[in-house]
Amino acid sequence: MIYFEGGMKSVEITMMIPKLPTIGESISITVTIVNKEKTVKTVKENINAQAKEYNLSPMATFWEEHRRIQMGPYEVKDIQHQILYSQYAKALVGDNLVNLAVVVEDEATQDRGLATEEFNIVSPRITIQVANEYNIVKNVEQSGLIIFTNPLPVPMSGYMMTIEGIGLIEGEIQSELPILQPAKTIEKVFTFTPKASGLKMLQASLVSRDHTNIRGFKTIQVKPV
Repeated sequence: MIYFEGGMKSVEITMMIPKLPTIGESISITVTIVNKEKTVKTVKENINAQAKEYNLSPMATFWEEHRRIQMGPYEVKDIQHQILYSQYAKALVGDNLVNLAVVVEDEATQDRGLATEEFNIVSPRITIQVANEYNIVKNVEQSGLIIFTNPLPVPMSGYMMTIEGIGLIEGEIQSELPILQPAKTIEKVFTFTPKASGLKMLQASLVSRDHTNIRGFKTIQVKPV
């Protein structure tokens, strides 16, 4: 659960994300506005989200909502927002960083308050299993298994799977995934022959036009001959 706070003289603002979403899930946001005065007031709430890369300015806004809210003396109001997967899917870049901001303005005084923060949408993970993982020997062929479940509310298509590992696989193992329906799982068997002993890492990744950050890692110890 994440809280972002802001405020001004007459109004207090709290923005809460109950759960960091994984790609495919909706982003749920609760904005709490508190009228700190004994007078009735009207406020305007403007909330928006932009994709962002680390150390760079936010990109164009991909989602926004605007509301005009009547508030009684000392009233507290919770305003619910939801950003659907279809609204953010094509906007994400890099590490799926999102910049979220809400501005609340008192219409009578034009006093404004801001709450803003950045968070990452969690990438789904690829599972890598290796047979006899505690008895892997240099120059001896080994077998592995890639497991991935589609977390999206829509079918996945046009994805290329790449398996690689320095000292484990010469070059890369690549294959195009068939269309994968929501909540369905794909399994892919692969083989590799370690050419060096020591601590090594296998990496699997899925790349498409929409997402380039779906990965999985597996560290293994290779024994000398």
